[in-house]
Amino acid sequence: MDEPLPDLDRRVLREQVAAVHANAPAAYLADSLTALILSLGLFLATGRWQVLLWLSLHLAMTLRRAYRRYQRAPDAAEHPEHWARFNARNVLLRSCVWALAPWLCIPPGEQLGPWVLLIVMMMGGCAGGALSLAVLKRNIPRFVVPSMGSLTLALAWRGDSAHLFLAAGCLLYMVVIIIFSLQHHRLLTAS
Repeated sequence: MDEPLPDLDRRVLREQVAAVHANAPAAYLADSLTALILSLGLFLATGRWQVLLWLSLHLAMTLRRAYRRYQRAPDAAEHPEHWARFNARNVLLRSCVWALAPWLCIPPGEQLGPWVLLIVMMMGGCAGGALSLAVLKRNIPRFVVPSMGSLTLALAWRGDSAHLFLAAGCLLYMVVIIIFSLQHHRLLTAS
């Protein structure tokens, strides 16, 4: 059960949870469009069936529309800690699906084109998602680290100088977006 929070902290958390769930439909739409465009581009570039597998996993997560449970719960406002944890788990699951993209969608070899497409789309999605989810501080690492960490690791795994350079750039980007999102969270919480 939820452990009692001081009244002000509870009210702040309740508003944060309500805000992140209010943003969810638009965030799901943007995330789905990004995944669809990425999948189309990668499938045309590589012809890999694994791209369709990844898109199917992504669509399965999207069709769950977990945010609807919060909207349908009559007493959601009374249990903000429960819904914050629920949202954090869902954010982590969605990020883990994105984390599979570099491993499933990019074929072995030295092609940089598909990598560039994947990097641009994942960085863009990460920036938008991190700002959308920064209302709840616990969402920031759960969203950014699995997806961008996996992308960084997949690039470094290739081992050549171009991929290592891109991996270093992705790692730097991940650190910067986490710092920026935490600052955004502090500003939102202070207001």
